[in-house]
Amino acid sequence: MPPINQSVKEFVEQLVSSNNVVIFSKTTCPFCLKVKALFKGLDQEFTVVELDQLPNGNEIKDYLIEKTNQTTVPNVFIKGNHIGGYDSTTKLHNQGRLSPMFDSPRNGDSSMYTKPKPGEQIDHFVNELIRTSRVVIFSKSTCPICAKIKNLFKSMNEAYISVELDRIEDGPAIRDYLYDRTGQKTVPNVYVKGKHMGGFDTVVKAQTDSRLAKLLNEEKIEDDTQYDYDMVVIGGGSGGLACSKAAAAAGAKVAVLDFVKPSPQGTAWGLGGTCVNVGCIPKKLMHQSAILGESINDSREYGWQTPENVQHNWDVMKDNIQNYIGSLNFNYRVQLRDKKVEYINAFGEFIDKHKLKLSYKNGKTKEVTARNVVIAVGGRPKYPSDVKGAQEHCISSDDLFSLPYNPGKTLCVGASYVSLECAGFLKGIGNDVTVMVRSILLRGFDQQMAGIIGDYMENHGIKFIRGAVPTEITRIKEGQPGELLVKYKNENGEIKEEMYNTVLLAVGREVCTADLNLDKIGVKINPKSKKVLTNFEQTSVDNIYAIGDVVDESSANGRVLELTPVAIKAGQLLANRIFGKSDVKMDYYAVPTTVFTPIEYGAIGYSEEEAISAFGEDNIEVYHTNFWPLEWTIAHKPHDVCYAKLICNISDNMRVIGLHVAGPNAGEMTQGYAVAFKLRATKKDFDMTVGIHPTSSETFTTLKTTKRSGESVGGSGC
Repeated sequence: MPPINQSVKEFVEQLVSSNNVVIFSKTTCPFCLKVKALFKGLDQEFTVVELDQLPNGNEIKDYLIEKTNQTTVPNVFIKGNHIGGYDSTTKLHNQGRLSPMFDSPRNGDSSMYTKPKPGEQIDHFVNELIRTSRVVIFSKSTCPICAKIKNLFKSMNEAYISVELDRIEDGPAIRDYLYDRTGQKTVPNVYVKGKHMGGFDTVVKAQTDSRLAKLLNEEKIEDDTQYDYDMVVIGGGSGGLACSKAAAAAGAKVAVLDFVKPSPQGTAWGLGGTCVNVGCIPKKLMHQSAILGESINDSREYGWQTPENVQHNWDVMKDNIQNYIGSLNFNYRVQLRDKKVEYINAFGEFIDKHKLKLSYKNGKTKEVTARNVVIAVGGRPKYPSDVKGAQEHCISSDDLFSLPYNPGKTLCVGASYVSLECAGFLKGIGNDVTVMVRSILLRGFDQQMAGIIGDYMENHGIKFIRGAVPTEITRIKEGQPGELLVKYKNENGEIKEEMYNTVLLAVGREVCTADLNLDKIGVKINPKSKKVLTNFEQTSVDNIYAIGDVVDESSANGRVLELTPVAIKAGQLLANRIFGKSDVKMDYYAVPTTVFTPIEYGAIGYSEEEAISAFGEDNIEVYHTNFWPLEWTIAHKPHDVCYAKLICNISDNMRVIGLHVAGPNAGEMTQGYAVAFKLRATKKDFDMTVGIHPTSSETFTTLKTTKRSGESVGGSGC
């Protein structure tokens, strides 16, 4: 018992600092007896504080929780370093790392350093170290960020084991193994209680969010409950299917729930989600149809004697595309069967965090249980509530690709990439198309590139009504297509009107989380967007995860993109982490994307606006040029439209942090350079790359002119 004139804090700190081994214990605890027996067997003297024998034992216990984040006994200290409980102590002993601590100097450092034993396999060393240690920091002795992360754990009075990769012979091999296991190339690389935390930023964020203390403090409770499934995925889109197949490949029992609520116009579709049925696939195919029409016109300059008035047949295009989509729907069901994933065509909602209610089309319901649940429900097009007649008379991208008739004269409402892409291919197949824009084009994308796209579309016959919003849509005439009267308010506040055959709404999307009962089970969402808040796909509930469009952008520093490949990759990596195949996390930085407008726009990394905001204008160098594709020369297309730029961070060795290109086949170009971004390429790396001639892509290997110089960048041919 501490003296009357001594506080509990003073008592504990003095005891820990003045004794080689201190065990805070309870006389009734069998694990405390085992730890004492362990030290006796090592012939090591120790000091014991039996908390259940002291009047102020509870006060000492509370202070220890505050000091160590450990709620249980035994609570062991060696040479002033917090070791932990029974498991931590015995694991150190089994590894041969406990006895050396008795002889280490007392220097106030709550750490110990380790390396592989002679002849020990790298994978065995790393995996055992992670499995048996409370905190492991793979570090470099010269890294200032590593020093900061160590100080963070010291400030928490938390002991850690450090592996200094630059001080040991096996350092490079351990680094390579960690990259294969975690996908992380940098140090520090931190594990806490077997869980991969990542680098400095993610660990600090975990501390700020109180997740780190919770992880250190929580006791692992084995769940021996028998569930119907190891994993249930709610949503049969690209991400959900990828996640479910990866989980099944890891040996899990998996089910996928997929249920499509018809659009306001009654459109529904099969397994595969937005991308396959009403998104990427039909969009790209209709974009290709428009390109072919343009190529027919260009072909005359190449000697082809093609007719002047070649006609397009909507029904033939639509039917062939829908037949192809139908084959994909069928193949997905076959793949699920082959992978032993159960496909359930029902709507799922949470009853509790492990139990789901399934609702079938015939009105029947069923309850199932799952150890893990992945939310992959995606989103659907928004219908503005303040536009009279919007739901009754307008279509969206959910309806366009299977529309049983040519939409005719079309108004595309919105400045999103969906709106511009649809406007582009509708004009390309010969329709009269207008785009109504409230403010800027392509919000969130590089605005110089957005301007290039808008100018090109306008110069090729697509009309734009800027600064305007629709107020009312009225059906004037029935038919396929019929006639719609659109009233809209222009930038001057005047009410105007125009007749169209079809109005396509593309003013954004909203996620399908409203009916999942997430509030009932404690899954936190962004109250405005209704998207799920996650930390590397982990929601606020320990066994529930989210991937794809439903993930809130703030969960990945604003870098989450609503793209199919992002959902696929995130789903695969998540399944591998849950079922122990790897620790690799989704990298939301530098995800490539392409907008398939009449002149395609490809982008990776920062927009120019984002780069200036993040790093400062003085630290940004932009290399840019117009270019004239060789294919365009004979067809007499403009030489000053296609454009490429690299955004470089001067303060980081001219690291390329943004790539943007407008031109034909921009998607194919952008995908290739995405690998360079993953490898953190610099401007010099681009300069040292030999281009393929004659291609548009070689432009990126010859960029010399900076925006800062003010020099001309007029396009020229080969």
